Amino acid sequence: MQKLQNSFILMLMILFVLPYQSVRSQSLQQQVLKGLKSEGFEEIRILKEGNDVFCTIERGLYRTPAEDFRQALRQLTDVYPDSCRFRLILLEQGQPLYQLSVDARSEKNKKPEQALSEKLQPHGEITWYNEKTYQRVKQEPVHRPVNTGLTLTIYPQIFVRNIRLDQLYEKQLNLAPTLQYSGWKGMLLTGQLIFPLFNELYHGESFIRPGFITFSQNFSMPGLNSLSFTAGNFNLYSYGLDLRWKKRFLHSRWNLGANMGLTGRSYINQWYWDHTPMDRFSWNVKVGYYLPVFQLQADLLAGQFLANDKGFRADLYRHFGEVTIGAYAGYAGGRSNGGFHFAIPLDPFKRKHNSRFRILLPASLDNEYNATAEFVYGRYYETRPDENRSVQDLPPQFINNIFFNP
Repeated sequence: MQKLQNSFILMLMILFVLPYQSVRSQSLQQQVLKGLKSEGFEEIRILKEGNDVFCTIERGLYRTPAEDFRQALRQLTDVYPDSCRFRLILLEQGQPLYQLSVDARSEKNKKPEQALSEKLQPHGEITWYNEKTYQRVKQEPVHRPVNTGLTLTIYPQIFVRNIRLDQLYEKQLNLAPTLQYSGWKGMLLTGQLIFPLFNELYHGESFIRPGFITFSQNFSMPGLNSLSFTAGNFNLYSYGLDLRWKKRFLHSRWNLGANMGLTGRSYINQWYWDHTPMDRFSWNVKVGYYLPVFQLQADLLAGQFLANDKGFRADLYRHFGEVTIGAYAGYAGGRSNGGFHFAIPLDPFKRKHNSRFRILLPASLDNEYNATAEFVYGRYYETRPDENRSVQDLPPQFINNIFFNP
């Protein structure tokens, strides 16, 4: 008789308690989804397994990955209990890039003004994404996919040149509105028009003209490898095909990369396209190392540049929060060269992604100064308008530092 009563009680628990737990879990998930959507995040996935909460979000709502993580984690910690462990994966065009892992919170932080919320004790780590973690959450339904919106970014372009004895600097100032659309995972269409405002450099750049017009596709591969293919019109009067490979290491300060391109010369003057065949083959290999104690990055690149000149280039730059300042030196085509470059934050506002069409400023303004006025040797094209060291390929150790030490 006693065994029968125990079995009956167990059945009641199964019939009533477990469905309640399931409904409560779904309710918490809906609260988080609502918060992340209202914040403006895209590519949202949420999965809760026991005390583990997995979540994906698209990068770029804020100027830095650290702030994207911070705002998303605040939404999660405001809803889920203190016993939960969080795994957030930051995506770029729908593909995994960085991962934030935060352990269960045992007590309130002693410095709440530096914490992500009053409840959060920030014990965790930011790394390149973990493939096993991403596999657990990638099959979940996607809320607000990136292919639902068009982005118009207004890029200011500033160029200076110092080669004349009768004038200290020649200058050029442009506005370059750029329309971008990501139709599926890893894909990006880019179209740019350049409007000259002031020009002392080249006569042909005094007219409205196209800038970057490209199609690119990025492939995320096992072992933290990525491969990207781009076709279209680039900068430095180049057009053609470009293939890039990057290799990251989960718990390492090193990274590797390689690039090769088949390009031709591209001149667009008063809407007439004058071009040469795609017969220029260029390539390079790069190794990078990050020193966290000084927030210092060192890159060494060697290869064949656009003028078929072979050589190398060494970069040393430091991150000061959102500002990046560095210097470089190189040797190519039998000539040495050097200079400095910088990237500074530009857009002071949250980069609103709540509508299908958004107009933004770029996250940062970058420029590079060529000390020897060398415009032929040691030069390599870019394939997208936001290529700079303050936005792309930020070491996770750097993001980790500014996330946990705001």
